[in-house]
Amino acid sequence: MSLKKPLEGIKVVELGTFIAVPTATRWLADWGAEVIKIEGLQGDDWRHIGPGFRTPKADDENPLFTVQNANKKLLALNLKTKEGLKILFDLIKEADVFITNVRLKSLEKMNISYETVKAVNEKIIYAHFTGYGYEGPAASRPGFDMAAFWARTGAMVDWGSKGDFPIKPLGGFGDSTVASVIALGIMGALYGRTVSGKGTFLTSSLYGTGIWYNATGVVATQERYGAEYPKHKMAPGSPTNHIYQSSDDQWVIITLGNYERQAPGFYRLLGLDEYAEHPDTETIAILQAHPDTLKELMEKLYQVFRTKTMAEWTALFDEADIVYEVLKHNADVSKDEQAWANNYLREVTFESGNTAVMPNLPVSFSEYDTFDSYQPTGRIGRDSEEILKALGYSDEEFKAFIDSNVTL
Repeated sequence: MSLKKPLEGIKVVELGTFIAVPTATRWLADWGAEVIKIEGLQGDDWRHIGPGFRTPKADDENPLFTVQNANKKLLALNLKTKEGLKILFDLIKEADVFITNVRLKSLEKMNISYETVKAVNEKIIYAHFTGYGYEGPAASRPGFDMAAFWARTGAMVDWGSKGDFPIKPLGGFGDSTVASVIALGIMGALYGRTVSGKGTFLTSSLYGTGIWYNATGVVATQERYGAEYPKHKMAPGSPTNHIYQSSDDQWVIITLGNYERQAPGFYRLLGLDEYAEHPDTETIAILQAHPDTLKELMEKLYQVFRTKTMAEWTALFDEADIVYEVLKHNADVSKDEQAWANNYLREVTFESGNTAVMPNLPVSFSEYDTFDSYQPTGRIGRDSEEILKALGYSDEEFKAFIDSNVTL
């Protein structure tokens, strides 16, 4: 069978809000799955976040909501009504995947557990996303990424500089990371079903994913190893993996993968030949065991970097094949030639007629075209009539649902 996109023919029912679950299903939608996003009659709360970031939240132009929800069909359902729940289960009967981040006690109250869903569709993949996992004292707590993904895993405090205010990441960064994990889990479950014929329940969480992505810190700080964080900027983990400032007040990060092999050449490149063969700088372990030498070296590195402009440094690093990057601002990315050259960005025209630069999923296929279309989001329930009629409901029934606040 010929496929234009890898997930053509897969049907997904999303009962998700905010970022993580909707972003996971955005992956599936872009790759060809039919994704039906169910919202309450007031809409996903994330619809209304735009003004906080100086972007519109109108039905005909909602760029932040579109990031997670492009290319989906939008269905409004009042799940507090028996008719709304029946429609949900009508969709589930035909679906390959049901995914939600509704809290467990609410799912149980509405009788939308894995057992009840499996009873009507034995082969379904049921994915449930939580803040902290299914077990343990925090299992019932609500969670957002800055709390569960960043704060509890140690990343917010320990990856900053000692004595400074903790890192305050942009909300949603952890959610988007988790979304890739959820999407990967669904892919694995779908493949497993093609072999075994069995559906499955799968779950992931912000906290669990944060631990996985912070594995270096979690492992290295155990008592038997003894790494300590946060570190002071004058005593970084490695001088060759650090941030420096140029004479024109720009910042650059140097990232060398093998200290013992690459550090001597780096020191010579910067005119610090005395450290290239210094006994205290031979290895990272030796250097960290000599804090006075490390402090002295860092002071000289900071001074040296302030002697040249960033343009001069980048020319030098390019010639020497040094791994580096100039620290950019968010506003720089939408104009970055490298991003456009690799199809990481696209210009999208909204129903309002206005345009915006929007990120694409960062995966390309040689045999599939996953960038051929892009449908921004619209009003709550934009596709309700189409979806319900495809389920076999009549014009009269749809009108009755509207009148009784079952749908929009």
